[in-house]
Amino acid sequence: PFFSGNRYPSRYSVMLMLCIAVLAAVGLTYLLSRLSLSRLSVSRHALSRSLLVLVSGLFLVEHLAVPMPLSDFRIPALYERLAATPGDFTLLELPTGWRNGARVMGKSDILIMMQQWYQTAHGKRRLGGNTSRNPLYKFQYFSDAPLIGDLIALMNATPSADPNQNELPRQVEASFDELVARNRAVAPTVLDFLGVHYVTVHVEKTPPLLQRFVAEVLPLTLIEQWQGTDWSGAPATIDLYAVTPQPVQPQWSIELAATTSTLYLAEGWATLPWQGVRYATRPCATLLLDLPTHPGQLTLQLAEPATPTSATLNGASLPVGSPESPSTAAVNFTADQADALVDRFTLCADTATPLTALATPPIAEGWPIGGTGAAVAADLFARSAGSDVGNFAQILRNGEPVMPTARGYNLAAFDPAGALLATATFDTHLTATSGAALAAWVAALPAGSVVAGAVMDEASNALDDGAVQALAALGVATDLRGRFRWSHAFIGVKGAPPGSAIEQLSLLQPATVAVGVAVDAPTIYLGIRKVDYQMTD
Repeated sequence: PFFSGNRYPSRYSVMLMLCIAVLAAVGLTYLLSRLSLSRLSVSRHALSRSLLVLVSGLFLVEHLAVPMPLSDFRIPALYERLAATPGDFTLLELPTGWRNGARVMGKSDILIMMQQWYQTAHGKRRLGGNTSRNPLYKFQYFSDAPLIGDLIALMNATPSADPNQNELPRQVEASFDELVARNRAVAPTVLDFLGVHYVTVHVEKTPPLLQRFVAEVLPLTLIEQWQGTDWSGAPATIDLYAVTPQPVQPQWSIELAATTSTLYLAEGWATLPWQGVRYATRPCATLLLDLPTHPGQLTLQLAEPATPTSATLNGASLPVGSPESPSTAAVNFTADQADALVDRFTLCADTATPLTALATPPIAEGWPIGGTGAAVAADLFARSAGSDVGNFAQILRNGEPVMPTARGYNLAAFDPAGALLATATFDTHLTATSGAALAAWVAALPAGSVVAGAVMDEASNALDDGAVQALAALGVATDLRGRFRWSHAFIGVKGAPPGSAIEQLSLLQPATVAVGVAVDAPTIYLGIRKVDYQMTD
């Protein structure tokens, strides 16, 4: 963590130069003492002055930067319009990025830092920014959210001469019509939910596909265009759009098993729903809601085994009632308690239930594994995120991680009873021998072994025939070669025919598979099927 947080070796140069300065002083002192003992006719003071001038000159030449690199920090005038607009709202800038000490999600460009500088003038909330040592969820929320996750992919859809770097633009272009259809219906809701009133498009930095997407999908009206030069002196155009306002809804419902429900999930929820229920994996879990500043009631449709015992809305404690049956709970709130731009509704439960107690396998042998004909007596979960959509991998047994993960294919083998046999990571991105090592590892497993696999970062570049055939021997159909930075997760069985394993492959989102209860935590606290909102008097 310490070294990865620094990111660049050059950042150690500060301490290194301080040490070298002391050594240089010792060296100069020694040199002066030697010169003073010599028989030169020049005085010691003259030698000292001459040597000081020489050394100082060398330092100046070494650090001389001509011409001096300068940036133009004048802020484009259209941000004055945003600064003068009253109200608490969000600005969506395209492209933008989320940056911390380890990675950049979104557009990796100086632009994302300049956008933070522009914020000092307009003072409005914005999506994107810079943070440090944040939990995985803080970035993954945006990557998994409807509309925002696809915008992130479009931000990097710039064609490249490098075949690997061109994989994302190629895939985005191939699925562009699907992206448009998927997002056209949800875009107004997502922008309204996040409080986005304005959108800026930095035209020169925006890939053509993203410009098309903005024009075809987002509910926007162009209100101003600024043209000038950017911080580097290059010509720049910024388009400012106003978002079409959405009417306040007196009632609505959220299905927490829906694919768009990730927009409403803050900390403490399972990655996947299971049997129509979203389970809390912490004693207190938070939903993000867009509540009108008006009195209202939230009704929760619950699932066993637990019910909420307390609730807070934007920090205010609220009583939890059961107006109809134990399978529902109701929370009433006042207008001043629902005054946030995005409301945080936190539910807490006292009862913890082990994941293994949530459901019983349908057959005596355990949970069936896809079309392999085999079963395993454990809940298995594998999640893969390529570099562009999270850069992580998880393999869990009964909600507990079974191994540390790293770049490439991460594999874990189990016997049919669910006991862990072996784990290994193969860097099939960089290491030429990793494919042979993967094939040897699979060959050494007993027949009938259950294997869960998840790619982290990138795993295609050094993948060879032997490794692909070894994965096929586990029932895997995917050949990852030529799929740079794709996510790939699977659960298969050694000896199963290719295509019979459970697997998922994706470039634009993480890939997730599960056998048994699809919850990525060892303990659950409550389950919710649906949230209903009703405005009250």
